[in-house]
Amino acid sequence: MHIICLLNTGIENISTDIIIGLPEDTFEGFTDTVKYILSLDKIKHISAYSLEVHDDTKLKFLLDNNFLSLPDEDLEREMKHSLDKALNLAGFKRYEISNYARVNYESKHNLRYWNCSNYLGLGASSSSYIGNTRYTNIADIDKYIEYVNSGQNIKTEIEELDKLGKIKEYIILQLRLSNGIDKHKFKALFGSNIEDMYLKEITECISLGLLTENEDKSRIYLTDKGEDLANIVWEKFI
Repeated sequence: MHIICLLNTGIENISTDIIIGLPEDTFEGFTDTVKYILSLDKIKHISAYSLEVHDDTKLKFLLDNNFLSLPDEDLEREMKHSLDKALNLAGFKRYEISNYARVNYESKHNLRYWNCSNYLGLGASSSSYIGNTRYTNIADIDKYIEYVNSGQNIKTEIEELDKLGKIKEYIILQLRLSNGIDKHKFKALFGSNIEDMYLKEITECISLGLLTENEDKSRIYLTDKGEDLANIVWEKFI
């Protein structure tokens, strides 16, 4: 319904999210959703995420008490692979594990995050990353307004990243991108070859079929198998 409203405004560049693994969803139901989204030519960017169930929510209660059930992991993986194929055939390029775009419509905001660039979040509960500092603004809107007007500190969850912390974060976020890690850029940023720091981890992931390199070995990126098992890769570098 919200998409229809946007289409009627004349906006030509619309991004939408697809949730994989919704309660009671079937493969046919999921592929019908994808077909509908692709029938809307003003959709230029699509994010696809697996459903996350959080504690103390109504959904968690309904699942725990068998009022609803989720598709199993094999079916969810089949949904994801069918989505990859359908979007590729429709001209969408997957530029990040969960994000697809038509040519030149990649999300500039998202790319700043995955490239570890600085960004400033404005408003209650927004997040920022400036220099070596990551923080979140307070979530309560009334307190946020009060603190801003009175000059009080609005930052919470402040995290100062040291060099090793930045390196680990950079590796994980860059591996989310389809282009992976540029070894020359890594050395320019951190002053070391990535193999000098993580040769064992890289070699192990390559032997497991989770990582691969391009022809001239200047880049490292996830394989299709690695994308399915990305958490295993992240754990190697944390």
